[in-house]
Amino acid sequence: MKHFSLLVSIFLLPLVVIAEESVDFSKSYLTPSVNIDEIRIEGVQLHSENATRSRSMLLKYDPQTDGCHIEHSYDHGLDARLFEQQLLNTLWTGTYRSTSNVYFSELFFNTIQNGIVAGVMLHKTGDLEEDLLLRATVVGEIFTQYFVDPKDGEEPMWLFAGDYYSRLAEDSEDKLPETAEVVGMRQFIDLKRSRAIEHRPANRWGTNKEYRLILENGMLTGSVGTPKESYTNNREMTNVGLIELTQPLLPEE
Repeated sequence: MKHFSLLVSIFLLPLVVIAEESVDFSKSYLTPSVNIDEIRIEGVQLHSENATRSRSMLLKYDPQTDGCHIEHSYDHGLDARLFEQQLLNTLWTGTYRSTSNVYFSELFFNTIQNGIVAGVMLHKTGDLEEDLLLRATVVGEIFTQYFVDPKDGEEPMWLFAGDYYSRLAEDSEDKLPETAEVVGMRQFIDLKRSRAIEHRPANRWGTNKEYRLILENGMLTGSVGTPKESYTNNREMTNVGLIELTQPLLPEE
């Protein structure tokens, strides 16, 4: 019950102003704790005039006051899960160049949860002589990589988020130095066509297509192709095309 009361309190007040910063809980999420009297909140955003930071908070239940207090709080330079959630309900537009055509394309992300991604992909030519169109649901996974600078004379490196956090552990055989800093981030998004919502002409569009995308520097780029017919460690595809998407600029008010 204490967990429920705290959760309601947090999400009924999504934006709190403290001093010269606003604390935004609207995109925060809970992570498991081994102790029943603790709740860890990730993805809290702190907005100031010059920057936005991500913060983790550990709240502990105090039976003496029948309330909670912040046991521990620390900032992140970058937060993978928060960034993934910021992709939710975003629209990306651009082109898909197949082996035979160039299509205007749109990708809308409508679900992102625990590394699972879903959305709607649109391809169309707009050519009166050959009017081709596909609107289909796509599902897949998202993986985050951090660009880590050890700052101890070693070269910066890309590490998947799971590997990065495991190398922060005190008992890690390959522990990162205390000076290590995350200075960049990118996402790998693998999607597969699912149900067709609209398509023309009949028998034109293949169902067994995959999109292998990289989100970096505000651009979604990658390849579209046909994977192997059976499960394999070989990720090669045939009939490969190229796709490039960006977020449309919003008009100035």
